Amino acid sequence: MRLERLQEDFEAFAAIGRTAGGGSGRLAFSEADRQGRAFIRERMAAAGLEVYEDPAGNIHGYRPGREGGLRVATGSHSDSVENGGHFDGAVGLLGGLEVLRALREAGIVTRRGLEVISFLAEEPNRFGLSCIGSRGLCGRLSRRLLEERRDPEGRTLAEALRSMGVSPEALLAVRPGDFRCLAFVEVHVEQGRTLYDRKVPLGLVTDIVGAYRYRVRFVGQADHAGGTPMDRRRDALAAAAEGVLAVERICRSYHTRDIVGTVGALRVVPGAINVIPGECEMILEVRGRAHFPKSIPVAEIRAAFEETARRRGVALEVETLMEDESRPVSPLVLETIASCAEALGYPYLRMPSRTGHDAMHLAEHSPVGMIFLPSREGIGHHPAEWTDWEDIEKGLRLLAASLVRLADEDERSTNGREAAPRRP
Repeated sequence: MRLERLQEDFEAFAAIGRTAGGGSGRLAFSEADRQGRAFIRERMAAAGLEVYEDPAGNIHGYRPGREGGLRVATGSHSDSVENGGHFDGAVGLLGGLEVLRALREAGIVTRRGLEVISFLAEEPNRFGLSCIGSRGLCGRLSRRLLEERRDPEGRTLAEALRSMGVSPEALLAVRPGDFRCLAFVEVHVEQGRTLYDRKVPLGLVTDIVGAYRYRVRFVGQADHAGGTPMDRRRDALAAAAEGVLAVERICRSYHTRDIVGTVGALRVVPGAINVIPGECEMILEVRGRAHFPKSIPVAEIRAAFEETARRRGVALEVETLMEDESRPVSPLVLETIASCAEALGYPYLRMPSRTGHDAMHLAEHSPVGMIFLPSREGIGHHPAEWTDWEDIEKGLRLLAASLVRLADEDERSTNGREAAPRRP
């Protein structure tokens, strides 16, 4: 493993879409996102990998094994949130690429082929849908969704995909299981403080939380701020403010159930100083683990919204953006990673992922596992995001050992079924 080479890749990648605040700004479907994807393609090709793009817009770098059949894969995403951190996505993507380079330089050829995947549009974006590339590989994107889901400017998701060179027709033709892997292992920074607080260098993920996400609109009456008495107002922002506090109150009441709720985006119309807000749109997200249904607090939140709307005389509209259930990782992959960590002498902690990842969607058709690395102070989605290089090196050495062992095993996870052949 050449850590200096990986650090050079990180610095070059971080320069693409760098924001004024010093963070990453490679928003999905943006020009910076296109530049980031081009950078990944170039680095994959320079590493001697066979580079191809699947119908869902994910970029693959493939290294053949001694035999054919299903592949063992790793990777992550190249896009970011607005003014996000430089380690989110990049650790698993650039780190996975470095592992494949290191295996080639060490002369290690596995029984099954290995590949690193750069997934399209993993982060929340202007269409309110995360993990678009991995959903596409699992056949979870419908024609109606592509043609009817629109961004604030009225552009459809299908149009955005075409702008990235992705054919919606080819994407919709993907059959679930076409791109099934023998195993998929994603390395990611924790974006929480469990590992940091406990001073443990590695987390082995046991399950990945899903998120419910909704677009909520309160529609009242825009009017003059000076000429309209307080008791005659139908203020959409005031109604939304009550809604935000209801989300906080209700989700706090379920804190022992690992339920969290967030309103991270508001849009006020007309947005003028001296005009009562006539419309307020917000994006609500509720997350939680599989052991307690998110539908219970969501139902309470909706009831609170409806009561507020009735009392304030405003209309309420709720659009479901996504409802992803939590998923466990593969016990086989988890135990393989744990065995490799023990062989390397690395301490680890078994833990849930409280954030969503592409691995969660791939788990529908492939055995998956995840390796977490500590985030300093637990910070994520922020320019201050940081993971020590010593921890990154441990994580990548564990990834390398796990990929090699998985790629040299029998295809026990395929139940005797071969995936459709894929051509790089």
